[in-house]
Amino acid sequence: MINVCRQYYRNNRQFLKQIDEFQEHYHQGACIYWYTIDGFIYRLINTALRTENIEQLYIFRYYIADLSRQLRDEYQKLKHGNESMIELYRGTIITRNEVEQLQANVGHLIATNTYWSTSRKKSVAYTYINGCQNDTDRMVVLFQIECNLRNEDNSVIFADIIGSSNFPEEKEVLFDIGAVFRIESVTSDTIDKTEVVVVQMKTTNEGKDVLEEYQNQNREEMVVESPTIMLCTILKRMGKLDQSYQLLERLLDHPNGENLVHIHNRLGITYKDVHQYDLALKHFEQALQLTDFSDPSQRKYAAFIHHNKGLLYAKRKQHDEALKFYGEAITMLTKEISPPNTGIAQFLSSIGRIYFHQRKYQKAFQYQQDALQMREECLPADHLVLAFSYADIGNIYRGQRNYEQALHYHKKALALRQRYLLANHYQTTYSLRDVGKTYFEMGEHKQARRYFFDSLEIIKKWFSISFKDSIPSLLEDIDKTFDVDASKDASADSLRDRLEALELQRQVEPVDYSRLIYRLDQLVSIYKHLNNVNDSLKYAKQALEIQRSIQPDNYLAVSQRLDYLGFMCKSMRNLNDALMYYEEALDIRARHLSNERWYLACSWKNVATVYEQKRDYRRALDSYNQAWTEYHVNYQHKHSFCQEMSRNIARVKRYL
Repeated sequence: MINVCRQYYRNNRQFLKQIDEFQEHYHQGACIYWYTIDGFIYRLINTALRTENIEQLYIFRYYIADLSRQLRDEYQKLKHGNESMIELYRGTIITRNEVEQLQANVGHLIATNTYWSTSRKKSVAYTYINGCQNDTDRMVVLFQIECNLRNEDNSVIFADIIGSSNFPEEKEVLFDIGAVFRIESVTSDTIDKTEVVVVQMKTTNEGKDVLEEYQNQNREEMVVESPTIMLCTILKRMGKLDQSYQLLERLLDHPNGENLVHIHNRLGITYKDVHQYDLALKHFEQALQLTDFSDPSQRKYAAFIHHNKGLLYAKRKQHDEALKFYGEAITMLTKEISPPNTGIAQFLSSIGRIYFHQRKYQKAFQYQQDALQMREECLPADHLVLAFSYADIGNIYRGQRNYEQALHYHKKALALRQRYLLANHYQTTYSLRDVGKTYFEMGEHKQARRYFFDSLEIIKKWFSISFKDSIPSLLEDIDKTFDVDASKDASADSLRDRLEALELQRQVEPVDYSRLIYRLDQLVSIYKHLNNVNDSLKYAKQALEIQRSIQPDNYLAVSQRLDYLGFMCKSMRNLNDALMYYEEALDIRARHLSNERWYLACSWKNVATVYEQKRDYRRALDSYNQAWTEYHVNYQHKHSFCQEMSRNIARVKRYL
């Protein structure tokens, strides 16, 4: 850590001197003091936390542990003092997008990803925003935080650091990383001629469940793992798969006392999640080979490795193998921990999911009910983990087409997740989608679409590529809720939803151009039905450009799109543009589709109609004659198309 700091600030004499003093005088009891100095520690750690720089966080992990430990100790002193409630203030400048997120999440929870400095004195908070002005990108914000010191379940750690701070006059109170607050309101005020966004918040005991959620599925498995291994697990669940993998590989090469069984197990899980099943199986096998079965804690851990192997085989759709390992996991864990316990409940639930995928709904239901009952015996009545059972049971009811019960259980799961999880947590997207699917199968398509879009809104904000990969399938779910004939579904709500789906489709990587063109064509049809020629033309042009870029040699499709643009321009009396599009379509057909005489005839006819409207009768006559010739190749002289061209020719001749 010291070497990294010296290298980073090698050209800053002031900070290099600080680093020397830190190396000579630092001890655990002084960590708050060093953090409050505006120096190298404060800057590097806050940057690492804010940007989630895993390499730097790993380097500073011991100092971070010291600081959080001292804050917890100081918090106990504050909690057992004379105060029952304190009000804290923080003045800062944040982006408009962040303000909009706060406004959208009134009544919900938010969590900090760094240490949060506040003051007991509102005047101190004002000094950080005094004279600042809002602009197009950033806004002045004052956080007012109500802290209940008598709440026994409060999981938010904060401490008075006046005695340790380099600036005691600021009466600073420091919040630990991961502090969770409930947003009560977001309002506007004017303070000393400055427009300020005022955010009222409260510390909440609901944060306890948020922090526990990282461990909710594998509590027994993680409880014996070291903090470093747990960091790998949390990184994976944050969507930082590459960083998690790199840290595990580094630990495998240089264990430094870490348990190799745990490292191999976590590597197996990582490979399983990216569908590299052979590598995953290899690491699970190595983990089991290294297990010391004379150690009760390792025997218990081995049960979870067997369960992980079962999950791997389930992913491969090798259901019999999966059931075998799930059964072995239950047998092993039951010998070490008497039921009920949440580990066995998890294994039962996994068995239930296998039977669900096999459409053996009665068996699936029995296992999920057993898992739910066991969880209810081990956990509080509204514990977040119960949402997993509710969702699994809801899926079974939906499979049985018992939509009323399916909706009941999926909404129970959703309610728990919305209550206890952060507003944009990925687990909530699963429940929103489950509710949407149930409404869709009930025939309530508009209602289903709203839940699908709510799920998408969260996924858009989630940083994990693995979760964003679900956007295309969610968009497909949304597409099913629209009428196939776009012109029959031209309501304002439907149009708004289609436009939103289009913008989301543009963001999907890799770009699905065929799906993008489909969405554009749907909008072209709707706007045409609404007689909104300008917007119909706008989206038709976009579809043409994409068609040209992905299939330049699909001459028929490109020429047909040019024809449509010509038709739209002609209907708007924009004859020059109409002629441009029609002539380009004609040129493509003459050069590349010369055997398709029907399409050539259509192009000549289109060009002729524009010349006629422009009163350029000589060119109109030539074009009608060309159209007649092309039609005559395919049809008899008396065919209606040839007769139509003959009438057009006769009409134009009268003007010459």
